[in-house]
Amino acid sequence: MASGGFNKSASGVVFFAGIALTYLAMPYVYEPSYHWLIDFTLRTYGPAPLGWLGLGWKIVLALLLFNTISAVLSLFVTRLSTRLAERFYRSDLEE
Repeated sequence: MASGGFNKSASGVVFFAGIALTYLAMPYVYEPSYHWLIDFTLRTYGPAPLGWLGLGWKIVLALLLFNTISAVLSLFVTRLSTRLAERFYRSDLEE
């Protein structure tokens, strides 16, 4: 039952770190992709859908980045905690 508290705190850390890293990464990913998206939309569909395109793309990109970053951080935290638990378990067996 003790691992339940660890899982909650680890998922909380992953959630807030995911938000922070998404906030920091958005300008670097959004700017180049937005210009490409505007060019593509103008060539393919004309100027009609440009009204909400920027906001919609920002929301989709933020969700995609957040989920990707959170998945990677969750994997990292899980692997790190497993590695630490294994190290403590082995040191307990050797004594």
